[in-house]
Amino acid sequence: MVTERLLRSLSIGVGERITKGMKYTLSKPSLLFSLLLASVLHGCVSSHLSKENAQSAEDRDTRDYCDEFDWYGDGECDTFCLSTDPDCASEEACAGENPAGCLGDGECPGDWICDFEMGASSGCSCDDGVWNCTPDVSAGTCVPPSDEACSDFCGPQEDGSCTGMRGCDGPNPAGCSRNEDCSGDQVCDFSMERSGGCCCDGASGSWVCTPDRNAGTCVAPLLECEGENPAGCLRDEDCEGEAVCDLEMSRSSACECMDGSWVCTPDVNAGTCVSASACEGENPSGCSSDEECDDASFCDFAMGRSSGCLCEGDEWVCTPDMSAGTCMPR
Repeated sequence: MVTERLLRSLSIGVGERITKGMKYTLSKPSLLFSLLLASVLHGCVSSHLSKENAQSAEDRDTRDYCDEFDWYGDGECDTFCLSTDPDCASEEACAGENPAGCLGDGECPGDWICDFEMGASSGCSCDDGVWNCTPDVSAGTCVPPSDEACSDFCGPQEDGSCTGMRGCDGPNPAGCSRNEDCSGDQVCDFSMERSGGCCCDGASGSWVCTPDRNAGTCVAPLLECEGENPAGCLRDEDCEGEAVCDLEMSRSSACECMDGSWVCTPDVNAGTCVSASACEGENPSGCSSDEECDDASFCDFAMGRSSGCLCEGDEWVCTPDMSAGTCMPR
């Protein structure tokens, strides 16, 4: 009704100007008239806009009606707001303080420091009374700066001391992240996975560790094996210089150093690197199976031969055993 009366009065005003013989006529609404009309219409529509209409408005994805009409925190949960309405937050509170870790010393109370070796989640939120934390352990834990007796306890105490706290048995079971974390000449073995951070729960006297397995275990350094890896070659490129891979002189295809000893696979599928032959004729070593002979021959072990020969200089040098056979016609 207000808009209708206003339009009628505006129309009358324009008509009076025309009929009183003014030197100009208004064949179209002036710019001032158009802006005034738009402002009035917008004010009338906006002041009576309901939340139901705002929720179904075509521009609800770009226009923040909740901010425009002060609907944030008005006691009703409005899910159509562009930002989260605080009225929609869970009414059920979570027990205790936010368990998220620290990112710097400034987030710790007093003179406590942020210890990143005691990893903690970098972010936690309260959802329906339960703390939900990110799975990372990139944040640290606030610990006392100097009192070694307190350094492993979970979180600072109200009085800044460890008075009345129960200690946990043994050293902190958290794993290592580098060799420097280990004592003596021990090394950090990441194949033996451990938690990246643990702290002592002073109330129960138990170690509490993060669920990750990103850290290693301090172990004694592995003993080195003497000599080169005895594994054989598979092609000429596996040999140095002008040496070639002689597959007739079979060897294990893979060996590994374990506690100071070479442990090799039982197969003999690899060859031996030998100098490019300057010796006359073929390698005189014997056969170990029929497969090493041509189709018309077989491996006769009654005619024993050396199981391995090397060309040294211009002469064949063979092992003294006679455990190999000789390829004989069938």
